[in-house]
Amino acid sequence: MNLTDPARRSVPRTAFKRLQAFGRIVSRHGGQAFLVGGPVRDILLRQPLRDIDVVATHPVEPVLRALANQERGLIARRSAFLTFKLSFPDGTCMDVATARKETYPQAASLPVVEPSEILHDLARRDFSINAMAVELGPRHFGELIDPLGGEMDLAARRLRALHSQSFQDDPTRIYRAARYAGRLNLRWDGDTLNWIRSALRLKMPAQLTTARLSHEWEKILLEQDPRATLKILDGWGALTFLDTNWHWKRTHARTLRPGKNEKATLSGRLLGWCRPFGTRKAEGALAHLELPAPVRGEVRLGLGLLENIEREDPLSALGAAKAPESVRNFLSQNLPAPLWKRVLRSRPLLSGTDLMELGAVPGPELGRILAALTQARWRDTVRSRRDEVRFVIDNLRGR
Repeated sequence: MNLTDPARRSVPRTAFKRLQAFGRIVSRHGGQAFLVGGPVRDILLRQPLRDIDVVATHPVEPVLRALANQERGLIARRSAFLTFKLSFPDGTCMDVATARKETYPQAASLPVVEPSEILHDLARRDFSINAMAVELGPRHFGELIDPLGGEMDLAARRLRALHSQSFQDDPTRIYRAARYAGRLNLRWDGDTLNWIRSALRLKMPAQLTTARLSHEWEKILLEQDPRATLKILDGWGALTFLDTNWHWKRTHARTLRPGKNEKATLSGRLLGWCRPFGTRKAEGALAHLELPAPVRGEVRLGLGLLENIEREDPLSALGAAKAPESVRNFLSQNLPAPLWKRVLRSRPLLSGTDLMELGAVPGPELGRILAALTQARWRDTVRSRRDEVRFVIDNLRGR
C-alpha cells in the first residue's frame, strides 16, 4: 500500500517537503529513512499529524547535519537512546531516531539500545498500531511497512501489545494503552488485557521512577478529553500507583469536561481532577509526583479560592481577580453561575492608582480600602464607579 496521497492530506506542506528531503539525504548516505509510529497511524486514520517522527539506519548524525544545513535547522537535543530533535526557523520540529533494537536488563528499567534495522525497530514498539513505517527514500516513497498487522488492528479498532512481557518490561505502556484506547476509541484484545492485569498484580508500575510516572500522568491529563482514559485506568486499578487516594469520581465527568475553545493546561486539568479530593490530599499527591512547583501553586490557589467562594467569603473576589487564567477558568466552570457572577461583580473598578489619587497611602491602608470596597460590592451596597469614589472618600475621612 502506498500512503503518499493520504500523507499529503495529513502532513503540513512544509513538513511533507522536509520528509522528502530527509529521505533523499539518507539515501545519498547509503541508508534507509522512514516515517514511523504514531504519525503513520494518524495518516491511516486520516487525522492531522501531532508529531513528525522519523527513523534512519545508522549512522544518523551526518544525515542530521546535512538536513540541518539544507533546511537551516538546529540539532536541538540529543539523548542516550540514539534520538535527536531538529528544530527549524518556522517553529516546527522533527524527532529523528536511529533504527535500533532494545534489551531490558531488568523489569521497569530503561532499555539498553543499539543500532539495528527497521524490522527490529518496529518489533521493539509498544502496540501493533504504532509498529508501522512509511518508506521515505525516493525509490519507494510512501510505501507502507507493516510486518505486525497494525493496519488490520487499526481497522478493527483493536489495541494489541506485541509480546507477553511488554508491560513488565515497560509498565508505562499500561498508561499509554489506556490513553490510546480513550483517544481513539479502541478495545484491547484478550491477551493484551491479561498481560496488563498480570503486570498490575505484580505491582510493576510501583517500580517506575516518579519522573516516568509523572510524565505519563501529564500526557493523560493533556489529552483533548482525558475522561475515557481515566475511567479505563480506574477500572484496571492503575490510578492508585499515582496516589492511593485517587479514583474516578462521578463528578469528574463535569470537572474534567473540556471547555469550548479552551487550550488545556496542566494546572487546569489537575484542578479538575483534584477537586473531589480536597486541597490537603491534592497537595500531598502532587508533591509526591514531583510536579512543578508553579503548577502545584496554581492548584493550591484554585482549590482554596473555590472553598472560600463557596463559603461566600467576599475577599475571595480579590484573589480570583488576580488569579492565573487556568484558575479563573476552573472557578467559572465549577461554581454556580450566579455565584461566579457575584465574584466578578465584586471586583473593584477603581485601581490602586485611582485610590492613591483620592488620597489613600500606599501600603496597609491601600489594602484595607480595597478589601472594604470589595466587601461593599459583594453586599451590593456599592455598584458603580461613582459609588466607589464616594465610598473611598467617606472611608478616608473616617480614618
